[in-house]
Amino acid sequence: MHDTVYVNHTLPLQDESHQWVSDIFSVEYRFRAGQYLVYQGDLQNKIYIILDGWGHTHELFEDGRRQIVNFVLPGNMIGLEIDDDKYNYTVQAVTDIRLLGIEKSLFWEKIKANPLLLLKILKKRERHQRVLEKRIILLTAANSFNSMAQMLYLLYWRLISVGIPENEAKFFPINQILLSEVLGISYIHAHRIFNKLEKMNLVTKKCQCIQLVDVEGLLKISYEGLDIKKPKNNLLG
Repeated sequence: MHDTVYVNHTLPLQDESHQWVSDIFSVEYRFRAGQYLVYQGDLQNKIYIILDGWGHTHELFEDGRRQIVNFVLPGNMIGLEIDDDKYNYTVQAVTDIRLLGIEKSLFWEKIKANPLLLLKILKKRERHQRVLEKRIILLTAANSFNSMAQMLYLLYWRLISVGIPENEAKFFPINQILLSEVLGISYIHAHRIFNKLEKMNLVTKKCQCIQLVDVEGLLKISYEGLDIKKPKNNLLG
């Protein structure tokens, strides 16, 4: 008999750093697990911010294959690409998702009235981009073992950075199939790596979820044997 694990990461809007969200966004949307939020190539006529739930972004190729690029978590904004008129990726819900949206033109009207908020959002976007760049560098330099360890650590850090409590941030509503897709490796290979991490008491499985057991251990494994400087204060970005 397995204990039921319910993972519900919610952006803490009561936190001072997030209070601007309700002033900007007005319309609430809900998507069920498996539904598509936006499609690659669609016009970016709205900007969204995720309140709770998980999704992933993936790129579709002409031959029908897809490559998962990243996970989208509470606090992430969708459609903020300034230089693009169309969405670069398809976004699909991994769990049920609740988000707020606003017409893109109205978003920029509200932002113009608050230049400091614009700076804050762009700094957040730049920091997120730096995290993605570091992940790409590591995936290029590391083997799959290092890559999975850092992917799991990065997800934890992203949840912590928006105010998700530490005990909740250690649970992810994803499985090894999704991990294999985002790392670009086979499911069998991903399963072997996860088992190795589990035997090292770094992670474990809880029903259909992944639980981090030793966050510091994951961070150490992420950079072990690599000629890449380990981030200060155990934070990436």
